[in-house]
Amino acid sequence: MFKRWLLGTTMAAAMLISPLAAGAQGKDIVVTYKDDITTLDPAIGYDWVNWSMIKSLYSRLMDYEPGTANLVPSLAESFEVAPDGLTYTFKLRKGVKFSNGRDVVAADVKYSIERAVDPKTQGPGAGFFGAINGFAELTSGAATGLTGIEAPDDGTVVFKLSRPDATFLHVMAINFASIVPKEAVDAAAGDFGKKPVGSGTFILKDWTIGQKLVFEKNPNYYVADMPKIDSFTVEVGQEPLVALLRLQNGEVDIAGDGIPPAKFLEIKNSADGAQMIVDGEQFAYRLCDAERQGQALRRPEGPPGGQPCDQQGTHRPHPQRPGHASRPGASAADAGLRQGQCRLRIQRR
Repeated sequence: MFKRWLLGTTMAAAMLISPLAAGAQGKDIVVTYKDDITTLDPAIGYDWVNWSMIKSLYSRLMDYEPGTANLVPSLAESFEVAPDGLTYTFKLRKGVKFSNGRDVVAADVKYSIERAVDPKTQGPGAGFFGAINGFAELTSGAATGLTGIEAPDDGTVVFKLSRPDATFLHVMAINFASIVPKEAVDAAAGDFGKKPVGSGTFILKDWTIGQKLVFEKNPNYYVADMPKIDSFTVEVGQEPLVALLRLQNGEVDIAGDGIPPAKFLEIKNSADGAQMIVDGEQFAYRLCDAERQGQALRRPEGPPGGQPCDQQGTHRPHPQRPGHASRPGASAADAGLRQGQCRLRIQRR
C-alpha cells in the first residue's frame, strides 16, 4: 500500500531524489506548493521551493549519503587532498552523460564553478567558492576565469586554494556547485533556468508556467537503482489548506508547504495523530570546527532560509515555518545542527 506523506519542511521534495520508501518503487507522485518556481538554474536558484528540484536535475562532485552528513564522491569517482590542504584533485566517473547526451568532462566542472562565481551570472552563491585562487580577480571583473581550477584532461579536475578551507568538500556538494554544459547555457540565451540540462536523477519533461512542472526519471543516471520513482509532478498555486485537504482525499502525495498552523493541533490531536505525524531530522548546517577557525559557518547543504552561525558556532535561528522546529542556542559542539521536521503520513484506502 503506497503511503502518502506531508512533510512540514523544505525536505519534502528532497525525498524525491533519495530512496523515498520501499512502497514508492516505480510510482509517480504529485507534490504541491503555493509559490511558483522562479528558476531551475543551479547558479541562481536559492529558495526553499526550488532547492530540491534543482538538486534532482543536476550532479555535483560530492554528495551526501541520504539522511546523513557523510560526504561521498558523486560525479567524482575519487579525490585526493594535499597535506597542506591547498590542493584538491578529483577523478571523474567515466560515462556520465548530460541529458542532452554528451559526456560530462572536467572542462564542464571548471566552466560551471566559474559561472557560479562570475558576477555576470548574478547568482547568490559566489561567496561559497571564495577560497579558490583567482576568486577576487573574477569577482572584481579583472579576470574571466578562476586560475585555481585546472582540467589537465577530461577525467581530472584540480582545485588550488588560496587558504585552507575545511568546508571545501561540502561546498562541492551544494547546488551552486552543480555541473552544467556550456553549450546548453549558451543555447538558452539567458533562459537556462527554464531549459535545464544536467546529469541528475531526473529530467524536466514539461513546464507549464504557473501550473505545473513534470519531472521524469533519468534513464542514464549513473547511480544504480536510483531514483526509486518513475516521475513526479509539482503543482504550483496550491494554498496549503487546500493541499492538505487534497492530500487527505488521496489526490496528492506531498504537500510541500507543510501543515497550516491553524490545522496543526487538530491533526496532532486527532485519533490517528500519533500514527500520522512522525518527527524526523534535517541536517541544516555542516559544522566544521568553527571555534578553532573563528570563521562564520555557512550552510553548504540543505535548502536556504536560515542564517549562519556566529563565530562561536551558536545558531541564529531562522523564522519558523509550519511544522518546523529549530533549536536556538545549539553550539558547534553538537557537531551537526539539526532542525525538526514533521510528517503527516496517510495511507491510501
